[in-house]
Amino acid sequence: MPVYGLVVEGLNDREALETLIKRLLAGSEVEVITRLAGDKKRLMKNFAGLLESFWWANQGSPVDKAFVIRDSNGEDPAGILAKMQATLAARGS
Repeated sequence: MPVYGLVVEGLNDREALETLIKRLLAGSEVEVITRLAGDKKRLMKNFAGLLESFWWANQGSPVDKAFVIRDSNGEDPAGILAKMQATLAARGS
């Protein structure tokens, strides 16, 4: 059974995105492990560590895939992505 990791801002995002993933993969068993960041500021500060937690989240093994979902709130999505990639690169992730 595939296990997916999901980092989101809040509870509403969690419910909607877990449901979406399960509907997209209808017909197959799937587990979604979600980490709540709290808001976009905390997500940007903590997403790398939350992603790293997925290395052990699947009964001591890594998840199959992990996603970070964040609202752009009018910001340029490419700029947000670049900041996130720079954060991961600086950590060696």
